[in-house]
Amino acid sequence: MRHLVIAAHPSTKSFNHAVVETYVAGLIERKHRVECRDLYAANFNPVMSARDLAAIGRGKASNHPTPTLASQNSCSLKSNRMRQTLP
Repeated sequence: MRHLVIAAHPSTKSFNHAVVETYVAGLIERKHRVECRDLYAANFNPVMSARDLAAIGRGKASNHPTPTLASQNSCSLKSNRMRQTLP
């Protein structure tokens, strides 16, 4: 099975990151395929500007300097399970 694990916490020493590490280790031990995304490490900006929305409406990728949710879609489409950890 393929899993996408999404972490969203600014501190890598947080309880959230410990949960992610434990969860991922358990999946790997069971021979599952795992892909992790750390939104803070990727400088993910959750704010969609009017310019971003207009670009998406025209079927264009945003010129946003940081990864957008659209750029992460290929990961989620390949996964059978998705797990998010948020503060």
